[in-house]
Amino acid sequence: MKKNYLIAIAVFLSTSVFAQLSLVTTFTAANELKQEQIREDNYFQGHVFYFGQGSTTSSQLYKTDGNTITLVKDFGPVYPEGETATGISISNFNQTSDKLFFTRYSMRFGTTAPLDAISELWTSDGTTEGTIKLASYRFAGTSRSAFVLSGESGGTYHKYQNSIGNRLIFNGYDSESPGNTLIMWVSDGTAAGTKPLLDNGGGKVYGGVFFGTRMNGKYYFGARPQNSIDPGGHLYETDGTNSGTKKVNSGLFYMSSNTSEPLNGKMLFWANTVNENYGLWESDGTDAGTKPFAGLPGTTGKKTYYLTGIDMANDGKQVYFTIQPTAEVKTAEIWATDFTPGNTRKIRDESIFLPSKIELGDGFVYILYWDSNLGASAKFKLGYSDGTFSGTKTLLEESASASSFGLYQNSLYFPQYESKNGFLYSNVELWSSDGTAENTKMLHDIYPGEVTFYNPPYKLSSNPRSFFVLENVLYFVAKNGNNTNLYRFKSAETSVDAIGSGKNNRSLNVFPNPCTEYVNILSAGNDEWTLTSLQGKVVMRTELKEGNNVLNVNELPKGIYLGIIRNKINGATSSGKIIKK
Repeated sequence: MKKNYLIAIAVFLSTSVFAQLSLVTTFTAANELKQEQIREDNYFQGHVFYFGQGSTTSSQLYKTDGNTITLVKDFGPVYPEGETATGISISNFNQTSDKLFFTRYSMRFGTTAPLDAISELWTSDGTTEGTIKLASYRFAGTSRSAFVLSGESGGTYHKYQNSIGNRLIFNGYDSESPGNTLIMWVSDGTAAGTKPLLDNGGGKVYGGVFFGTRMNGKYYFGARPQNSIDPGGHLYETDGTNSGTKKVNSGLFYMSSNTSEPLNGKMLFWANTVNENYGLWESDGTDAGTKPFAGLPGTTGKKTYYLTGIDMANDGKQVYFTIQPTAEVKTAEIWATDFTPGNTRKIRDESIFLPSKIELGDGFVYILYWDSNLGASAKFKLGYSDGTFSGTKTLLEESASASSFGLYQNSLYFPQYESKNGFLYSNVELWSSDGTAENTKMLHDIYPGEVTFYNPPYKLSSNPRSFFVLENVLYFVAKNGNNTNLYRFKSAETSVDAIGSGKNNRSLNVFPNPCTEYVNILSAGNDEWTLTSLQGKVVMRTELKEGNNVLNVNELPKGIYLGIIRNKINGATSSGKIIKK
């Protein structure tokens, strides 16, 4: 009875720490949010867009502002009347400065093999009439997809910035090539402007979106040209036009990992050259600046191995990456660099496979990793790092195989179990961590009770997932009995709507707000400006000069951000909500 009483308080009252959790709505079978991990590309025009499915033959696009759920479009069946699909889904969300992009996919499966598949590319401006199909392919005898809009791998956090202005750069089907070959495409959100992206010599470009990032106002990616006598890979750059798509480097190598998001004008990636093992490379976007990374102690970057499928992560202060020291020994060392001489260092040295998932804050990272040292008893662990060796630690020695994390006000929110009964997880509920062991704990038991059928009994679980943040409020999906609900969690901390925070508060002078291309920031000098997404991801950091500072925000996606000015001498801060239109 006590647990039930506490939950009632949590849901229905608005005072005390328990009152921070409230029920927003109960999903229907059609509008349930099904995506486990909500990424930044799902955020568009102050809403989270997602896929809903009322049946095996229909699909819907929904959006929510955290208060209401709105049906954007009911697409209906993919296949013509009389042909029944085996499954249907909407996924692969991405966006440009003014359009949301996604794919719709369906297939029919025979007795032993696929009959065919239909793959569609769509775009939306957030309205029903502005949600239109751009391209579609039907493949016989295969379950292949025709479009890849992002290259997220292994659940590791990486914001794929494959858009330039109103153009999206992605991989698409090459009707003239057999097999599963994908080439670079570009779309401006119109059917006529959705087409293969050629290089400045008029040839097709193979590969790309899996290995790219935006830097210097252009998209950089690893690919190979159409010319059969030039089979190796290159680093390419594009501004979204054929004339602006060209090789960066003259030499040949095979680019074998995602690039890091750029830091201090450079990016990292793994590659190899002829007769060389995988090595760590860097690039500033020029031929001369694309070279083996020389900052790794004890090596020039060559003869260094990496763990396949592990992405690099950038927390705004340094780039995290992992090294497999030898090909034979499957160990993983975690390293970090900010590209300054002598500041590349190992922060963890354990035999682990890393990461299963990464969530980034401002100067810190949460890591879910797989500890393979335990053999048959291998398990997930939850780690935390502030970027130093001494500050890298394990928070949970045994963590749930979480497919969903949420970062909110510099704390991690995630599902975690209380205990295990064989393969049964007991009491999987809402947990949080601020990076310390003592504050890594359960917040709410949303679905109390236990199942006595098993011996010993196990507790019921709400299985929270699909975390996202809107207007400085955390939302997530969880079950309570037969209902799947959307919950709201509001921290007791001051809202971002409040201008000024902490000691020595000051006014925040930012205009225009809302903004489109530029913001003006007034500073008295000795100030640092930080702009973060509502998920805590740093998207801009710079020092401010005395007087007016003009900052370019044109390439930032539309949405709501938190702007913070901090005086480097006295620590006085001011913060406020910044709206990018």
